[in-house]
Amino acid sequence: MRNLKSVAFRYFGRGELRAQPAWHAAWTRTDAMPHLVEMTIARDDSESGPLSLVVELRLQASAQ
Repeated sequence: MRNLKSVAFRYFGRGELRAQPAWHAAWTRTDAMPHLVEMTIARDDSESGPLSLVVELRLQASAQ
């Protein structure tokens, strides 16, 4: 991407097993995936501000 200034990620989910879902700057859990991932892109030449994309993760454990 041309004129890329920055890319940032945030993760929405339970940071701890019994915690309420919230936004986190990093995802450290190894036993669960976040519910949502947000990617924010800022460009040097953008007058409209950063662009954000939120993706819902729908991954399921495979049945054995």
